[in-house]
Amino acid sequence: MKLFLFVSMIVAFAFGCHVDSEEDEIGMSTISYITKDEDTRQNCDGASDEDLDGDGYTCSEGDCEDRNVDIHPGRHEICDDIDNDCDGLTDLDDDNLLIYSETCDGVDSDCDGEIDEDDDGDGFNCDDGDCNNLMSSVYPGADEICDGWDNDCDGDRDEDDDGDGWECFEDCDNTDPDVNPEAVEVPNDGIDNDCDGKVDER
Repeated sequence: MKLFLFVSMIVAFAFGCHVDSEEDEIGMSTISYITKDEDTRQNCDGASDEDLDGDGYTCSEGDCEDRNVDIHPGRHEICDDIDNDCDGLTDLDDDNLLIYSETCDGVDSDCDGEIDEDDDGDGFNCDDGDCNNLMSSVYPGADEICDGWDNDCDGDRDEDDDGDGWECFEDCDNTDPDVNPEAVEVPNDGIDNDCDGKVDER
């Protein structure tokens, strides 16, 4: 590794650069190069003003952070205290700000100063285990209903939530174990006990 650093420094000097080296978290040496005539990081391959992060924009084309593929002209501004679209404005000061519903992504999506809050008003936020912060019918402990969603946030969708042995798509009431296709119809209770589409039939 020391030999590699030594050789890299010689190559950098040949291109008019100096070398900054440091060790990462696992003890491996990482190298960055800074040109003498420009205070911008380069890879010292002989070319200048390259698109280092591969986002399609170079520094001369307005990329204000050429080491981050998510920052370049034309991007939407989001609430993260970063100038995402390189127009000199951040967050609420930028007319290009993209505001959307709060989701569990660690970002202040709706730009209200809170992160991953209870945006659907069901009483649960992301930290409470709400697996879908856009639907008030989805939260830990909710009744599982046949809608294609994991309503109770247990990792399963449309499962047998009432424990009567019938999956949601077969059970016409997945919250009542006494209601399922094999149940006996109870007269005058106003319920379709046997899930045949008829109520209180004889």
